[in-house]
Amino acid sequence: MPAALSLCHTRLIHKQQPRLYSSTTLPRCEYRRIFGQTLPFVKSHYFRVRWTAAKVGIVFVLGSVSLSTAYATASHELDEKRLKDILVRGTCPSVNVEVSDFVRRPSVEAALERMVTPSKKPANYFVVVGETGSGKSTMMKAACSKVGGGVIYVDVPEKTRNFGDAFADAIGFKFHTPNNLSDWFYGLVYGPGPPLRKERWELPYEKFKELASWYRSTYGITPVLVIDNSDFLAKDSEKVLEILQRGAKGGIDENLFVAVFVAADGATQTHIESRSAFSRGKLYRVGDLDDSQIKDFLNKRKVDPAIHDQVRDLVGGRVLLLSIVCEELNAGTPFEHVRADRMKDVEKRIGRVVNPHNQYVYESILRAATSKRVFKAVDCEIKKAAVTEEEFLKLELTLEKLVVENVLSKVDAGYSFHSNVERAYCMEN
Repeated sequence: MPAALSLCHTRLIHKQQPRLYSSTTLPRCEYRRIFGQTLPFVKSHYFRVRWTAAKVGIVFVLGSVSLSTAYATASHELDEKRLKDILVRGTCPSVNVEVSDFVRRPSVEAALERMVTPSKKPANYFVVVGETGSGKSTMMKAACSKVGGGVIYVDVPEKTRNFGDAFADAIGFKFHTPNNLSDWFYGLVYGPGPPLRKERWELPYEKFKELASWYRSTYGITPVLVIDNSDFLAKDSEKVLEILQRGAKGGIDENLFVAVFVAADGATQTHIESRSAFSRGKLYRVGDLDDSQIKDFLNKRKVDPAIHDQVRDLVGGRVLLLSIVCEELNAGTPFEHVRADRMKDVEKRIGRVVNPHNQYVYESILRAATSKRVFKAVDCEIKKAAVTEEEFLKLELTLEKLVVENVLSKVDAGYSFHSNVERAYCMEN
């Protein structure tokens, strides 16, 4: 068959085939005629369902946001009111001493009460120091409790990583963590917790300064922030103590608040006094009980008056040591045994420092310590024509170790015996 005839035959066959109705082959007019009646219904139903769902979703989201905003706002306002009420009332811990056993120290009480009483324009922040067991914390708590309003008392925990929680508890501050949508939104608006670049203690500290500004503008006087046991910060978180000290100076410069640091004599006092921020600081030392106060203390604890002088000569006016001795005496222990136990304790502490290699160093320290109330390393005369640098460094090291063992104490840029017990032992041995 010729090629032309074959091509015509093929076209004829295809022309006789019935057409399939598809969107690609139907003419536009036929497509509209066949599907025109069903498509509008499908389209309208589909979009009506989707639009209804969208409206429900929009209403739900807007409602959740509105409720969360209302919750966050109300919670924030309640928190602000609660924090302000706490500052107005003050957070002053109770004194764990019976009134009948409390020994009055009028001069110390008056000085501490002046420090923690909010005033119009304070001139200094304060550093209260005293030997361990001198009663400074007890006296400070008593002063804070007496003054009451406008005083925030923060007790630094031994584990300084918990300082932020202790500070937050003192002012009633809460770290908001998102437990649900409302809490998450509250945190989103007002801050969920400490930012990554800030330490945990900084949030309650900044909040306190904000509250202090409100308190001063409302009442015309500056609140007081007492930080007890600052020794722990000086030992483990020196940078934190330095920031707090700078903040204390700023609080005085801006007439915002008064800070009072309470610490033991020694490293903390040296650290604070060595900073430029101490230009607005003032040091106050809480000493031991005097003779009349010692007698009052022993009488209130029902110690036999016949041994009052012996007890005083043994431990002096150190409140903590007096309490321990009185407890042992009231338990029926003879005074001679009590005294022997105290001496053995001192001997044990000195024995951890003194050995045959530094015995001559200890003897030079002993001569200086027993001849002066406060002495320095240069007062320890080693019995040699010339003292080498190595020997002098050994002397300084021994002094520091004796301070750690509470045999000596740092005071007035020098050293002294920690208490009468250590002095008595060294005088007898």
